[in-house]
Amino acid sequence: MIKPRCLTVLFVFSTVLVALSSHASFKNAVEFYDEGNHQEAYHAFKTLAYFGDKQAQFNLGVMYYLGEYVAVDFIEAYAWIHLSAVTGDKQNKKLADQIFAHLDSAKQQLAQQRALALGQQYSGKKIQALKNCEESLSHSRNIEYTIKEQVPIIYPNENYRFGDLGLITLSFAISAQGYARDIQGVDVSDADYFASASTALIEYRFEPFIIDGKRKVKRHHEMVFIFAGVENKKYETEKNINQLYRLLKKAEAGNINAQFNYAKGLNFLRRFSRNIDKDYRINFSDANKWYCQSAILGHPQAQYHVGKAMMMGKDDEIDTQHGFKWLSIAAIAGNSFSANRLAMNYLDKGHNGRAIFWFDQGAIQNYYAPKLYLAWELSTNANEDLHDAHKALLLLKEKNSYYEDDVRIYETKAAVYARLNDFKQAIKWQKKAIKKAKHYEWNIPVMHDRLAAYQMKKPWQGYYHANY
Repeated sequence: MIKPRCLTVLFVFSTVLVALSSHASFKNAVEFYDEGNHQEAYHAFKTLAYFGDKQAQFNLGVMYYLGEYVAVDFIEAYAWIHLSAVTGDKQNKKLADQIFAHLDSAKQQLAQQRALALGQQYSGKKIQALKNCEESLSHSRNIEYTIKEQVPIIYPNENYRFGDLGLITLSFAISAQGYARDIQGVDVSDADYFASASTALIEYRFEPFIIDGKRKVKRHHEMVFIFAGVENKKYETEKNINQLYRLLKKAEAGNINAQFNYAKGLNFLRRFSRNIDKDYRINFSDANKWYCQSAILGHPQAQYHVGKAMMMGKDDEIDTQHGFKWLSIAAIAGNSFSANRLAMNYLDKGHNGRAIFWFDQGAIQNYYAPKLYLAWELSTNANEDLHDAHKALLLLKEKNSYYEDDVRIYETKAAVYARLNDFKQAIKWQKKAIKKAKHYEWNIPVMHDRLAAYQMKKPWQGYYHANY
C-alpha cells in the first residue's frame, strides 16, 4: 500500500492542477468535487478525459486512489495518472511510479495492461474528436416530423418596415396529441420575432409519433423561421457580409468566439439568398469546420451546437454517444441548453437525482425552461426525498424569457401549490390551464385527471407529458 504521506502529496498536487487550469469545464468539475458531489465530479472528469484533458485524467486517478464515488482501485489509479503523464509531466509520472511500486507483481502486470488500454483509447482524442465532428455535422439532419396544419407567420410591422433580417430557431416537443409544446427560443435575434414565431407554432398540428403501437411524446425538434424585410435587404446583407469578413480574419488567428460567430453567421446568411456565396465569395460549407474548431477549443455554445446536431435524427449509436459527450462537456462549462438536455436524458432513464441536479445547473443562468421543469420535478417526482415545493414556488416567480407554453406554466403552478397543500390555489391554476388549452383547441385528458386529484386534496405525482 502507499504510505499515508503519499496521500498528502496527491492532494497537494491536485490543488496545483486546479490553479493551473484555465478551462471553465474543468473548474466547474472541481467545484462539483469541492461541494462533495463526487458522483457528478467523477462523470465530469470522465467526460473531460474523453476529450484529452490531462488534468481531468489525473483527478480520475486521484478519485480511484481515494475511493471517492468509486471503489478504491490502485490499478485504475495508476493507469489514469500514468495516462496524464504521457506528454512529459514529471510530477504525474513520479506519482504514478510510486503507486506502481507498491503493487505486487501480478497487479503490476494488470496495471501495465490497463495503462496500455487507456493509452490506446484516449491517445489523439482531440484530433479524432475534430474528425468525427466534421463528418457527423456533414450528415446531421433534424428529426423528421409531419405537419398536418399550420398558420402563416406575422412579420412584426416595425421590423418589416425597416427591412430587418431575422432568423429564429425554436426548439419544441410534439405531444402525444400532436401539439407543439415547450416552445423555446434557441437562437433568437429579436424578442418580437420570437413572439411572432412562437404564436404561430403553437397553432400548428403535427402527426403524432407512434412507437410500438402507442402515441409518444417526442422532444428536441427544431424549426427555423425566417424574416426578410424588403426596403433595406441589400444594405443589411452587405452589412452582414462585411462583418463576416472581419470575423473570418479573427477566426483564422485563433479567436474561438470569432470562430463560433463566423460559423453562426454563415448559417444565418445562407438562408436568405442562393447566390450570396457566388456574389460575395462566401463558402457556406465552412460553417461545420468552424463550429467544430471552436468546440474543440472549448466554446460551450459551439459544443452545444455540435452535440445536438449529432443527436438529432440519428440512428447511428456512435454519433449518439459522441453527441451526448459534446452536450455533457458544454453543460459542465455552464451552457444552460446543454444542462437542460442532459437533465431530460437522465429523467427518461430514471436517474431522477441526476436529472434534478442538471435542471438546477441549467436554472442558474437566465433560461426559463429548466426552472419550470425543475419546479415540476421538485413537486411531483416519484422520489419524495427530492421534493422541495418552497424552492419550486420561488423558481416559478422568475421572469419568463423565450419560452412559450402557458398551459404547462399554469399546470406546474397547480402542482406546486398542491404539494404545499394549498388545494384552493392548485384547483384555480389547473382550471386556468384547462381554459387555456381549450382556447388552443387542445384535448389533453391528463389535465382533467390532475384537476380531479386536486379536488380530492391529493398532490400529483409523475411525468408532466402523458402518452395518451
